[in-house]
Amino acid sequence: MDEIHGKREDGTVQIRVDGDLTGKTADSMISGGHLEAEINGSLGTPENRMNTDVDSIKAKADDIYLNNISDKMEIRGMTAEDIDIIARGDVSGKDVDSSNLVIRSNGHTGYEDNPLLIHVSGNVDISSAYGEVHYVNSYRKVKPSKKPDKNNGDDQNSGKRPEQETDRKPQQKPSSEKEEEKKSGQDIPNQKTKGIPLSVKTGDSTPTEVNLYLALLSLAAVILLLKEKRRKNR
Repeated sequence: MDEIHGKREDGTVQIRVDGDLTGKTADSMISGGHLEAEINGSLGTPENRMNTDVDSIKAKADDIYLNNISDKMEIRGMTAEDIDIIARGDVSGKDVDSSNLVIRSNGHTGYEDNPLLIHVSGNVDISSAYGEVHYVNSYRKVKPSKKPDKNNGDDQNSGKRPEQETDRKPQQKPSSEKEEEKKSGQDIPNQKTKGIPLSVKTGDSTPTEVNLYLALLSLAAVILLLKEKRRKNR
């Protein structure tokens, strides 16, 4: 396709294609207030993303590769095996269902009081150049643990959403880079998913300080005994 344009504010563009849908040129564009696309193939490709200028979108395809240039894009449902979005502004919404998800936005991706709701079983790679990242992944995968719970002997992972330990285990809880970094007593470890901070609590330093204090007292006592022995020998 070359260009498709609907009304800017409340116009809806509806597209149904029995096959792939790609742009004729690098400048090909779909614009309007809302886009609904049902594609029995790929919507854009990694080398030729579909350019959009829409305020909201609902799409279903085998794979989705978008480059959205509007200030805000609300996702009202998006289903594909692989979803890869580049956005000039904010990205928000719900019902993002895929095996792998990549979002690169200049603005916010989800909001603190309204996180992006996703269901992704594989890789989650979400980042923001100038905003914050807030999302909730409803996908759950319980991994058996070799260490029993000290309280009741049950599996520690039962009924819990696992943290992201590998590329195939996405972060499950709402995340905010700025809020996580502000929390005291936490370090940000190396992570394979960019823009999604994980944290581990560091140990209490009080026992170390007590041991050091006792060692100094013992050293002082030894020095005093040596001085007293020398004085008596004289």
